[in-house]
Amino acid sequence: MLKSDAPPGPEIIIALAGPLVNVLIALALYPFVSTEMYLSDSPSLSLTDRFLAALFIVNIALPLFNLIPA
Repeated sequence: MLKSDAPPGPEIIIALAGPLVNVLIALALYPFVSTEMYLSDSPSLSLTDRFLAALFIVNIALPLFNLIPA
């Protein structure tokens, strides 16, 4: 591993940017996703509704996964 004398500020910003984008995407999807869409696997839901629900769940799960220490 290489040692660096550079300040950790830019690295912290880069490390937080990914999870922040996931949270922002989830917040943008929230008005379009109802609780029924991501809690049920109803065949009456359209493909678009199922896709939006899956995208919402993934964008909530990824920042949580990134909190796990390496």
